[in-house]
Amino acid sequence: MDSPEPIIAPEDSRFLEREGLLSEATNNKRKISTVLTTPPTSDTSRSSSSSSGASTTSAISRVTFAGKEVESIEIPTHIESATTYEWLGFTAAKAAELYQWFTEVPDDDQLKDFYYVAEFQLTWSKVEDAYTESDDWRACMDGLGINQTLQDAILNPEYEEIRFTQSCKFWLLDTMGDKYSFLLDMPERIRDGTATMHSIRERAKRRKPAASFSQSSSLATPATPPQAGDDSGVSMPTSSATPSAPAVATTVETPLSLPGHTTLWRAGTLSGATSFYDIATQKIDLYAISMSPGDFCGPIRRTYWTPQKETAERYARFAMSRKDFEPAAILQVFVPDSFLATLKIAEVWFGDDWKKLIWASRKIKEFPPELQELESSDVLVGHVASGINNKFTKLKGPELIKERALLMVCIGGEWKRAVQWVFQSAKARQGFERECRGKVYIHRIGPIP
Repeated sequence: MDSPEPIIAPEDSRFLEREGLLSEATNNKRKISTVLTTPPTSDTSRSSSSSSGASTTSAISRVTFAGKEVESIEIPTHIESATTYEWLGFTAAKAAELYQWFTEVPDDDQLKDFYYVAEFQLTWSKVEDAYTESDDWRACMDGLGINQTLQDAILNPEYEEIRFTQSCKFWLLDTMGDKYSFLLDMPERIRDGTATMHSIRERAKRRKPAASFSQSSSLATPATPPQAGDDSGVSMPTSSATPSAPAVATTVETPLSLPGHTTLWRAGTLSGATSFYDIATQKIDLYAISMSPGDFCGPIRRTYWTPQKETAERYARFAMSRKDFEPAAILQVFVPDSFLATLKIAEVWFGDDWKKLIWASRKIKEFPPELQELESSDVLVGHVASGINNKFTKLKGPELIKERALLMVCIGGEWKRAVQWVFQSAKARQGFERECRGKVYIHRIGPIP
């Protein structure tokens, strides 16, 4: 096969090395400044709410936990390499094995796909998946060839309650999928970053004698603070959910609520958040952050939200623990109550119907006949399931699901059941994407060493 193209073009590499933003390659890896790898955080858009008439600031806010942010990360020099498989989370031995497998696939084979090799290893391996606290998660990951760093991140006891909401293989696929997407986006980010720096240099030359790079670069600056008259409220407060809850400080003060709206939250990566919401056009793409399996969707990909900021924060911290290559993010969306009033919303709290829905969805099956009314609803609202002691895929019936299968989150010093929303009908999804434009905040979090 032909030699793989480098992630960073040679001309860009030379420029970035001169500026001290990129190290020389060592063992097929190099360090790169996070100024270049993080989506820009300096765009602010405003729109007029059609439902309330209020003006809403919509921006990427820089949000950090207490601590020092990572200044650089190490990436492979080439995407199609054994080094990349290792960077995704495999051991060196397994990475070499997977790369050998990939190179042996003929170049003209339409099914030849670098990431599919990793995905196949995780999905179709005969290694048994782990779900509950009684399962051996280490043995599962050892059998799959996962390195110690990723194993420790997934098994971090601080986020145990979040880990048990999905299986071991799910979290591996979630982590590696985002890491691979991050690498695929890298060339475009580098091109945009270097073009911006060259533009800054040219403007500086026209205004005054050239300044040093460190003085002229503004790529890492946070979002522009709102001007007088902006619809800004209090900044997000420090959560009292747990001792490790984030100490949140935003440069753009974010209202926790908006009259006539319901506030929903979701955790993920910063690149995922910016794929969901285009700052320039205010276009929303729910599918960009959808997932399957989930609690209420069976085999269909859906996007889950929570009205509890503390629940989103717990998921965000777990994401940050596993995905230290880029910042985590919390999406905050104001959904107009006038829009919600047009939808059929079904509540599915812990009980017989909830158990049947969880059991079918986690086994990636269609809704059972007796739950057809739920399937015809536009929005489902209910409790979040935790598989801490329930291997849902192995249970013979939903009646075996116990109350301990509920995810609990500490809110205001009290342990409460976590709640989730899913917009499942086409009417609900399309309406969400239309009615929530200009009402999205993206809170950047970390990463923290």
